[in-house]
Amino acid sequence: MWLGGLCCGLALAFATFLQQYGLDAGTEAGKASFLTALYVVLVPVVGLFLKKRVSFNVWIAIVIAIVGLYFICVKGNFYISGADIFVLACAFVFTCHILLIDHFSPKCSGLKLSCIQFLVCFAASAAVALIFESPSIAEIKASLWPILYLGVMSSGVAYTLQIIAQRNANPTLLAILLSLESVFGVLGGAVLLGEVLTGREYLGCALVLIAVVTSQLPGKKRQEGHVS
Repeated sequence: MWLGGLCCGLALAFATFLQQYGLDAGTEAGKASFLTALYVVLVPVVGLFLKKRVSFNVWIAIVIAIVGLYFICVKGNFYISGADIFVLACAFVFTCHILLIDHFSPKCSGLKLSCIQFLVCFAASAAVALIFESPSIAEIKASLWPILYLGVMSSGVAYTLQIIAQRNANPTLLAILLSLESVFGVLGGAVLLGEVLTGREYLGCALVLIAVVTSQLPGKKRQEGHVS
């Protein structure tokens, strides 16, 4: 449990750092969302080396999800800049985070694993902040509500539910389900912020939903150990 919490906490802290550094270096938010969501592809690819095979319909769902995410997240011309490399690295580390949870969550208490993960993530993030930045009480107070929401809901509740869910879920299917965050982000912007969705975004949302449904369809097992 302690080893799992240490590994998952460091992976979560490092992935978050890479994502925020890429955004600070100039990556657009939409492109960062798309590049981060590439763990949808990376999870099954890396899983192949760990003997975690998936059915054909899941690979189809992955392709559909990536196309849908592109329509949702990428607004202009798509190109890879220097800052984007950090976000791509973030997607790989998030892939490792998902696979680490898949390895450790069935072996121990999900809640305890989550608590240790966040303790390690907090310690690592605080150390990096104190080394490379100069945080002040005034800055923390100015951003108190966003910090509390991100810490309690986006991180605490969401990642704890992920650990509990992954005890009995295939990591590739979970990655496809997690890609729905882009859909909820777009719909949330429309409902809460009054943003107007484009036809491109509606199409992207529909494709991601189709991908989720496709990934849940039963698939034939081609060989022993094949996950459908």
